[in-house]
Formats: sequence, C-alpha cells, structure tokens
Amino acid sequence: MLLHRTTSNLEAEKYKRLLPSKHSPKPLLAPSRIPSINRTQRINPLVFYTSKLANMQFKSTFLTLLAGAAVSNAVIVDLFADPNCQIPAGNRNVWDNSCAPLGGFQSFRITGSGGSGQVLSAYSRNACAGPVTACVPVSATGSCVRTTNDQGGSNAMSSSPVCGAV
Repeated sequence: MLLHRTTSNLEAEKYKRLLPSKHSPKPLLAPSRIPSINRTQRINPLVFYTSKLANMQFKSTFLTLLAGAAVSNAVIVDLFADPNCQIPAGNRNVWDNSCAPLGGFQSFRITGSGGSGQVLSAYSRNACAGPVTACVPVSATGSCVRTTNDQGGSNAMSSSPVCGAV
C-alpha cells in the first residue's frame, strides 16, 4: 500500500519540525519566568526620575562631544629654520581656532589640510599677539611660505576664519 502525502500532511510535518523535540536545546528562561518587577512593589518616583535624567544628561554630553570631534581639525605644518624651506625645524599640528606657540622658524610648508573656512597665520615675536608674518588658506599645497619680517622670523601660528585672529 502506497501512501500519498497531501497538503495537510505536509503542513503537519512543517509544524512538527517547529515544535521542540527531546533533543532540541531548552530555552534559558521560559517566558513566564523572566525576571521583572513585582507588580505589588512601588517604584520611588524620585529614583526613577533621577535615573532617567542621568541617562539623558549622558546622552546630551556624549552628543556634544561627538559634534565637537566632528568639526575640530588641525592643519599640519613642517617648519623650517631658513626662509627657503631647506633646513627642517620640526613639524606641528595647529588646531582650528587656536594659537600654537612654536620655537623660532622662518618658513613653513602645509602637509595636511585643516578645517574648511580656516586660514593659517604666522606671528613674529610675542606669540599670537605679535605682527602677522604670513596668512594662507589651510589647504595642503606643498608650497614654501616665508614667515619673516623686519623683526626676524616667527614663533607662533594660529588657525582661524580670519587672518590674524585666534
């Protein structure tokens, strides 16, 4: 006698495979045994509010830091002790909207572009309060920029939206 499978038999086998067998792994917690707050217990509203407030403050602080990290950039410059970019004197990151006091230098070359809308200013003597010796956009062009005036070389740089400002 030959048995033919019918649609109902196929459906029954499909559902049978979905049911747990004696060899299938058991769930760690049955749905009725999931730990939860006892319905008769009362939650102190002050504790509930402060925990929510702390969570919201963490999120807002984190998002503020994340936003600041996304807009903070640094222009990378190679410094030189001569006006023709021949004698290396080190390199430095100059962050957006900041003043970077440096050792003496007479020229520089931008090797890493900074933030958009920023210009790089070099200052002679007296850090970023001295006279401006050079002002260029913060894009890496590889060209040598001379930073001397009648007082000599420069000793600081700033990156800002306006030439000569911090």
